[in-house]
Amino acid sequence: MRRLYDLSPVTIPERPTEDDHRPLPAPLSEAIVVRARDVEDGDLVVADFNEKKDGRRVADYFYEPYIANIRSLCGECAACVTDRSDVADVADAGTRLAVLGYDHTAGCEIWPANAPVLILPGPWTETQVAAAISTTDEDKPEAAQEEPEGSGYATVADIGRAVAALLGSGWTAWDGPWGVTSRLSGPTDRDQVVIQIHPHLEEICIRGYGHETFPRGKPNSKDLPAVALALAFLIHQEQH
Repeated sequence: MRRLYDLSPVTIPERPTEDDHRPLPAPLSEAIVVRARDVEDGDLVVADFNEKKDGRRVADYFYEPYIANIRSLCGECAACVTDRSDVADVADAGTRLAVLGYDHTAGCEIWPANAPVLILPGPWTETQVAAAISTTDEDKPEAAQEEPEGSGYATVADIGRAVAALLGSGWTAWDGPWGVTSRLSGPTDRDQVVIQIHPHLEEICIRGYGHETFPRGKPNSKDLPAVALALAFLIHQEQH
């Protein structure tokens, strides 16, 4: 029997079903909350609990759940060594921290060992997870469609990379599903941001830090530096 998280009360709200939240391969009712140290290889990591409301930790769902790949701290990646911290300086890091995965860009997926994690118990395979998100071309969001050559629009990937570069050390960006989002990961577990060009309103949506904003419409390539600077400024404000 898996040990369930019992250090503080938690709330598991209904999971969003927008296009940028990938479907789960099993009902949410089968998910459980465990400590990060008790996550096992093959579990599907669905949400963290960084947000609090009325004294309870509230599940904050990942846009793209990932399969846990339990490993030791590498001590060298962008997550282990930042401008602000170094896991080598953390006493008993091997027991106080848990690594639930590894990304070749962002590095170790580091969690406090006692932090609550919402998971679908595994083992899951990439094939099973991919089957849950398979979709026909007509079901894909409109923003995934290719822009006509010479349209001059900046892609969401262009925007994400430009914003990450402006935010500086510890920030990385990579493309989300179907090419409609850009995911940014910062120096801490809280610094998780998704940039999306809304498929119908043609507005740029920033999701992170518990809310979303729509700062402006779809930009032309020539506007990219100014747009990236504006978005980086908004994210920097939320970060601090």
